[in-house]
Amino acid sequence: MTDEELMRAVCNGEQFAYQTIVKQHLKSISHYAFRILGNKERH
Repeated sequence: MTDEELMRAVCNGEQFAYQTIVKQHLKSISHYAFRILGNKERH
């Protein structure tokens, strides 16, 4: 499935599609969040 198809499925409430797209993009999502939020080790 393409990302577009997965997002349509997510919008329809399909949990498997959500899990799939998160797994596929988790590394990118994590890098983006750390860039925005900063280093979690700093306080």
